[in-house]
Amino acid sequence: MKHDRTLYSVPASHVIRMSQLRKAVAYIRVSTERQADVGMSLNDQRAAIAEHAATNGLDVIQIYEEHSSASKGTLADRPKLCEALEYCGKVDAVLIVAKPNRLSRSRAVLEEIFAHDVPVHVAGRGKLSRVILRQEVRVAEAEAHENSARQTEAHKEKKTKHGGRKQPCNISMDARHQGSDANQARRDRNTRAIARHWFETPGFEKLTWDKRAEALSVAGILNEKSKLERKPWSPDALRKLWSRVMNELTALRTPVVANVAGPVASSSTTAISLPTSLGVAPPLFSNDLEARGLTTAERERLQKIMEVHRLSQSAVMDKLGFDRLDASLWSAMRRPWRVRPEILKALQGLAASCPV
Repeated sequence: MKHDRTLYSVPASHVIRMSQLRKAVAYIRVSTERQADVGMSLNDQRAAIAEHAATNGLDVIQIYEEHSSASKGTLADRPKLCEALEYCGKVDAVLIVAKPNRLSRSRAVLEEIFAHDVPVHVAGRGKLSRVILRQEVRVAEAEAHENSARQTEAHKEKKTKHGGRKQPCNISMDARHQGSDANQARRDRNTRAIARHWFETPGFEKLTWDKRAEALSVAGILNEKSKLERKPWSPDALRKLWSRVMNELTALRTPVVANVAGPVASSSTTAISLPTSLGVAPPLFSNDLEARGLTTAERERLQKIMEVHRLSQSAVMDKLGFDRLDASLWSAMRRPWRVRPEILKALQGLAASCPV
């Protein structure tokens, strides 16, 4: 019996061989971390691009993912998109995006994209001409401007809602002080960890900020953001804390003079220099006739004195013999500001007269 082969044959126009698939590069983008999880998320964009490629004979050979705004800056501010366009030109591939606004929300950036002469496909719609893309991006650009204006207006309304005054805070004063103390303790722990690391491994002065942050991450020293959150150090975060770190390093490198008595008790003593690497703490509130910032140990000691002896900031300034309204010491407690030599000398006396 002869079978009719036409019942099982498929038109040649419907057969797509792997060798006939055109190469494609996928580009997915989100503006914020929240958008990466909800809305037009990364997974939603991947699914839309994969479906479009499967139904249009496209072979996605590379995927570029970027977290960046599409309404600001230039094409150079979006390095992943630049890489995707260059790769498309190198392998003769088309560029696929989930929506036109994922490609750009700026007409100026769109013209820079056109300069690469790369065909652009939009998932579910196919290849779009430059005229259509310009229209789509023009609408997206207008929406971005409207959203920005709406946010600016809402911010102004929020500021003037209470007659030009700041919005009242519902947090109690005790809670504010506790939060401030917790933040200060966290900064001190970060400062101490970095200073000890660089004290034991010198040579960091020759490194760039990026290399310093990378070296801390490799050493396992992370930025403590909260009790549960620790992140690798960034150059900006490290730069903000650096003056505190240098103050701590200066204290660690300062030799300590100690009195060592002989086997027979006598009135004579011998002064020797004990390096801080032996675990001996440097003297607190040492006065070298130069203004300097407070070390972590000094801030902790002053805070402990205030807690044990129930001293307010004004009471401390009275004991030191300075104006009660002088806020320079308390600014140095929270920021890497310098303390005058006369205040450091007075703090030495306070630490001696108020044991903890």
